[in-house]
Amino acid sequence: MTKIDVNFFKKRNRVRNYLHFDKKRNDSFIFEYVTDVKKIENHAFLPTISYILNDKKINRKNFKKDKITKDDYKDKERLINFPSHLDGNIYAYYSKVLEKYYEFFLKSENLGNSIIAFRKITKINSKGNKYSLCNIHFAKEVFDMISLKKNCTVLCFDISGFFDNLDHEILKKNWCDLLCVDKLPLDHFKVFQSLTEFSYVEKEELYKKLNLSLNSKKLHRTLDRLCDIRTFREKVRKEGLLHTNKSRKGIPQGSPLSGMLSNIYMMNFDKLCSAMLKKLNGGYFRYCDDMIFIFDNSDDNTLNTVLKIFFEIEKMHLKINHKKTQKIVFKDGIVQKSEPESFNFPLKLQYLGILYDGNNIFLRETGLSKFHYKLRKAIRMRCAHYRNLEKENKNNNHDIYMKTLYDRFTYIGKRNYVSYVYRVAKEFESKNVKRQIKGHFNIFTDYLEKKKN
Repeated sequence: MTKIDVNFFKKRNRVRNYLHFDKKRNDSFIFEYVTDVKKIENHAFLPTISYILNDKKINRKNFKKDKITKDDYKDKERLINFPSHLDGNIYAYYSKVLEKYYEFFLKSENLGNSIIAFRKITKINSKGNKYSLCNIHFAKEVFDMISLKKNCTVLCFDISGFFDNLDHEILKKNWCDLLCVDKLPLDHFKVFQSLTEFSYVEKEELYKKLNLSLNSKKLHRTLDRLCDIRTFREKVRKEGLLHTNKSRKGIPQGSPLSGMLSNIYMMNFDKLCSAMLKKLNGGYFRYCDDMIFIFDNSDDNTLNTVLKIFFEIEKMHLKINHKKTQKIVFKDGIVQKSEPESFNFPLKLQYLGILYDGNNIFLRETGLSKFHYKLRKAIRMRCAHYRNLEKENKNNNHDIYMKTLYDRFTYIGKRNYVSYVYRVAKEFESKNVKRQIKGHFNIFTDYLEKKKN
C-alpha cells in the first residue's frame, strides 16, 4: 500500500491543472484537512462537472466487407464526472484507506490473481527488480491456464451499464462488511453519500452560462477557479444547472474512489464465483465489468454453475450484455471452430484486447483500426492547422511541427499504441503480433506526405 503523507498529495496534484468550482490548495493544507476525520464529517462536497466521453467503436453489420469505412464506426458515449480539487483528494485518500482492507480481503480469500482492475499488482523478476503488471500479463496468465488445461470451455460475460447500476444498499452493506462494522463511521458515510446522492453540472451548459470557451487551453493560466461562490449561487444553482442523482443506484465514473467501490460492490460475488470454479478445477477472472470463466469440458456441473452465476448477477441488480457474451471451446489446446466466423465475434478468445486461438496470439482488428483512424485524423488536423497559419502568415517561416505526431503514432514514441504492440510481442514471444503492425511507419509517412501537399 502507498504511504499516505503529504508527498502522496504532492505527487497526485502535480499534473492536475483543470478548472473547477474551487481553487487548488497547497499540499500541506490538503494533507491536514483530508486526514482530519472531523473535517470530513462536516465537509460540504461540491457538484461534479460532467462531460460526454465519445469512444469510437467499430460495429460492422456487413462482415463480408474487407475494408473498414467511416460508416462502420459508432460513437460509444460515457458520462464522466470529475470532482473538485479538494473533493478529489478526499476520494483519493479514502480509496487508499479502503485499499488496505480490500487487499486483506483478497489475500484471505485467495483472490489476488483473479480481481485485477483498479489495483497495482507487482512482481519480482529474475533479476530481483520489482515491476508492475498490466493487461498484457493478466491476459497471458489466462492463456497459460488454458494452454495447460488443453480441454476446456471459456465463457466471457460483460455487464451492461456497470457503474450506473450499482445498488446503493448493497454497496453500503459491503462497505460495512469490509470495515467489519454494523454501521459506517460518519466520515465514511459522508463520502458514501457524496458518491450516491451526487449532484453534477454539465460542462457545456456551465461554460456557456459563464461565457467561457470550451476549447481554450489557456483558461487555467488566467483563472484559478471557474467562478466564485456568489456567481455559483446566481448562475449555476439559481439557473437550474444542477442535476442530482435521485435514484437508489449508480455512482459517478471519474472519481478516484469509483474503481475501488466497484470492486467492493462485487466482493461477495467474486468470492462465490472463485469458490465454485475451484471446485470444478476451473478459473475465474474479473476486470471491472468483464468476467471470464474457465471450465473443464468433462465436467457435468458446468450448466448448473452457469445458472448459479446468472442468478447471483441478478441478485446484485445487474444485467449481462448478451451481445458481448462469448463461448469458446478448446480441444487439445486449440479452438474448436463449430460456427462461422464473424467480425465482432471471431472464433478466438478475446481478453483485454488480445486474441488467442490456442496456437497464436493476435491483436484485435478493432484496436488496429482505431489506431489507424486516430493516426489519419491527427495528421489531417495538424496539416489543416498549419495551412491556416500559412494563409495568415503566422507560421514564422517554420515547417510543420511533427514531433508530437511521431511520438504518438510511430515506434519513436515510448508510450503509445506501437510500443504497446511491441510489449505484447515480447511478452508472448509472438512474431505474428509484430507482423500485424509491420509497415506502420510507411503508412504514417505516406499519409503525411499526401496531406502536406
